[in-house]
Amino acid sequence: MIGSRINPEAKGVLASWVSQCETLAQALDVFINNIAIMSPSERWIMDCQNDLCTLTFHLDQTKGYPDIAIERSLCSMVAWGRLLSAQQLDVSFVRLTFDKPAYHNALVAVLGEHIEYRAPFNSISFDSHYLSAPINSRSRYLQEIAQKSAEQAMQGIYRDNAVSRQVEKIIISRVGRGDISIDSICEQMSVSRQALYNKLKKEGTCYQDIFDAVRKRMALNLLSGSDGDITYTSFSLGFKDTSSFYKAFKRWFSTGPKNYRQLIDKELSI
Repeated sequence: MIGSRINPEAKGVLASWVSQCETLAQALDVFINNIAIMSPSERWIMDCQNDLCTLTFHLDQTKGYPDIAIERSLCSMVAWGRLLSAQQLDVSFVRLTFDKPAYHNALVAVLGEHIEYRAPFNSISFDSHYLSAPINSRSRYLQEIAQKSAEQAMQGIYRDNAVSRQVEKIIISRVGRGDISIDSICEQMSVSRQALYNKLKKEGTCYQDIFDAVRKRMALNLLSGSDGDITYTSFSLGFKDTSSFYKAFKRWFSTGPKNYRQLIDKELSI
């Protein structure tokens, strides 16, 4: 209920920028790439195949968020899509990682009837044709203003944190969906490769260590779910194939993801 109730007059920096985009596709792209402004603990991955578009949602499980935080984010995503496009935006199906709640019918009212619980990940799927829907509130002039404000907010986030934390946030926002090379990180942070190397060295770390730490943590989070899927985890972490993921996982933890998953299943059955 919280997620589906939106007050257009109470927009934050990111929502203002999103509201001035040309199409729903552009709005989603802006939102996904800049969500750290609103919530550094959230991450979305958009995957469109054939006529179906799927938005997969990840929430930092180390922060102890309850299941309702997931519900709020998914319901809010649908509600914003409908508000911006002025269309019903029918959801094809939804996947949720937790058990079916007693208020299931309330979720159906927002997300539709096709909800799968105890799924390996949280996601919303809808017809790709909605992506071309124009945003009714769009304005090129206001978009430029909102974008500048958002970029300033992002820079403020970076300044307030250690360099290693800045790099970590960028990697988290891009893993599985964008360029995560050190050169692209340097470009976003507006520093040279050597300058970044020196800054990280002063903090006792390096780019590769941060990159590995992020993927290691995400791998355990994804596989530790009640229905953790190895193939999906591999894709989400940006590996080209499951074979590469198997090798990396064994290097990190001295065991394979399949063995780890079997241990999780054993614990869940107790």
